[in-house]
Amino acid sequence: MLYILSCTLYVVYIVIYIVCCIYYHTQQAVEQFKAVEAKEQELRAELEQAQQETATATQQFTQVRSERHQLFTRAFEAISRNIDVIYKQLTSR
Repeated sequence: MLYILSCTLYVVYIVIYIVCCIYYHTQQAVEQFKAVEAKEQELRAELEQAQQETATATQQFTQVRSERHQLFTRAFEAISRNIDVIYKQLTSR
């Protein structure tokens, strides 16, 4: 009888130990998950900021390209209008 009681207590001790180990590892997993979740939120914020900066840079680039095109077109048209006259003046001498 004492042997059975002693074996039973030993089994209970082992079960308690296993439960404690599982609880400890579960808590570690929860902490790791929270850390990963926090890092994800941080990275999402950085991503959103980078996307906003990209959109702003793209808009500025498009604006500069458009202005450059307009300036080129105006210069080209002015040159195109006057080149005949200038060429004739240069070659008539």
